[in-house]
Amino acid sequence: MPFRISSWSQVFAYCASITTLAVLASLGFVIVVWGDLPANQIWPTVQIAGFVPLLIAAPTSLFSLAIIKTLQDTVHRVDEMIKYDAMTGHFARAHFLDMAEKDRADGGFLVLADADRFKSINDTYGHGVGDIALKYLSSMMLQVFGQYGYAGRLGGEEFAVRLPRMPQAQLRLLLAVLMSRLHVEGFEAEGHHLKPTLSFGIVEANAATPVVRLLRAADEALYEAKDRGRDQYVFAGKLDVEEGVAA
Repeated sequence: MPFRISSWSQVFAYCASITTLAVLASLGFVIVVWGDLPANQIWPTVQIAGFVPLLIAAPTSLFSLAIIKTLQDTVHRVDEMIKYDAMTGHFARAHFLDMAEKDRADGGFLVLADADRFKSINDTYGHGVGDIALKYLSSMMLQVFGQYGYAGRLGGEEFAVRLPRMPQAQLRLLLAVLMSRLHVEGFEAEGHHLKPTLSFGIVEANAATPVVRLLRAADEALYEAKDRGRDQYVFAGKLDVEEGVAA
């Protein structure tokens, strides 16, 4: 496991341990040469052996450990910014696609979701309400799909969900639950009650087809759902496991 300092209490604990070891090492050297020391030099030597490491090791280790913690915290924050979408909390596009690529050998489904008529929400109510709508939609998807797979925000109002292998009937049921809740619940923003909906394009994953091809197939199915009138889902044709093309 990589060396990780996650709190200031750990910094002080490590500092105390390092300082103690330094003092003990110095005193141990004094014990080794004890017999060669004049009697009148033993006590001063012991004092110096205990005091000098204390004077040097404590501030040096504290300073070094503080720098390590600060660097690790910075790297962690940058890593979080890279992995997660700040607005919705879903995975960011690159991290989601990387995970989906690693998981495609397990089969399952890749689901693309796009907010319907989202531009009209921004144009009519403003981008602040649009942001609330995105958070609402992402929260609803997390509630329905979160216990099964993971989601990412691909950009704008487009999301993706990676689900494990399951009967298609179960996936249809999950989609029905989500769409029904969107129709019924909605959200309040600046005195308006809005009920945004989603359209979905779905493709079944396989080990031989790269995620970029799966994404393209799901995107084509999504556009078909839009063309059919939105607020619905379309399954992409079954992909050939060797060619990665729709059959």
